[in-house]
Amino acid sequence: LARAGVTRETLVDRGLQFERRTEGDRAIYFLVNHGSAAFDGWLPLQARAPAAAIFDPMSARTGAAATRAAPDGTMEVYLRLAAGETSFSASSKA
Repeated sequence: LARAGVTRETLVDRGLQFERRTEGDRAIYFLVNHGSAAFDGWLPLQARAPAAAIFDPMSARTGAAATRAAPDGTMEVYLRLAAGETSFSASSKA
């Protein structure tokens, strides 16, 4: 990953899987909990932005995500995902 200039996403260490795309200066994540237990906590993302939005594709609910800065300058998003659930998160500069 380092040779390709790709930063490792440590969110996989928490049992979640993801797809990440960039669109301009935004990072868009499709997050999946394939595990047998719910996830409820702060999730590190390799995005550098002060804000993020959350979209639940099953209910079509959207909103601003609770975020905080990680020590390395990236962001963490507070997320609750039951086993088998998915969510989208998009970082935002505003």
